[in-house]
Amino acid sequence: MGLLGDIFKALLSDSPSQPRQRQSYEPPKRYTPEEFVIYEQEQSGERWHGVPLSELSKLAQTVYHGKYVKVDQWGFLEVYYTSNSNKTRFHVQCDLDENGRLHRLTHNYYPGQWKDSADDFIEKANQQFSFR
Repeated sequence: MGLLGDIFKALLSDSPSQPRQRQSYEPPKRYTPEEFVIYEQEQSGERWHGVPLSELSKLAQTVYHGKYVKVDQWGFLEVYYTSNSNKTRFHVQCDLDENGRLHRLTHNYYPGQWKDSADDFIEKANQQFSFR
């Protein structure tokens, strides 16, 4: 029988003795929009002045109503956060000063004005990261 016999033996011995195991179906993970932005940033490995954007986005979520950060088309870092009612979304452009510290591009403050979430993020980012 030779080669043909070996093929038949392999086919016959494979099917009855070893029942097929079903592979479990795992549905795709559901992300919130903020988690998806961080997931994409981790996958791309995108950095802003030497700091991973995913780490900056995770830091942005630690501030009050902070969501994530992105780099806009001009290369500025944008911090996204929401209002107290969580209905209005804000974003602030940030850049590095001559000392390598993060700062807001808009400085329209008057004396006694309260800080917002972007200011808290900038303060934490300057403490935690050193930008190049």
